[in-house]
Amino acid sequence: MYVRMLTAMAGDAFSHLPGDLVDVPEATAEAWKTAGLAEDPPKAAASEKAAKDLRARVAELEAQLAEALADRDALRQQIEVLAAANADLTAQLAPAA
Repeated sequence: MYVRMLTAMAGDAFSHLPGDLVDVPEATAEAWKTAGLAEDPPKAAASEKAAKDLRARVAELEAQLAEALADRDALRQQIEVLAAANADLTAQLAPAA
């Protein structure tokens, strides 16, 4: 029987983290659920909705990342222009000193 872990649990031959789906004997699953260590896994529809929501969020974050990278590249170009202008001005001032 599958359960979703609510807490971390580890033993000699296993390690489970909160959110892990674990297949255990039914008696163990019931004992863990009674003790508040695990719960029934989410239904497929809920899982699909969560996956769809996560995919949408990933798409949003990818778009934000693309914008941030474009902004970074534009700033790098401005820095190059300003560095060249600084070098020109420094060269102009050097003979006067």
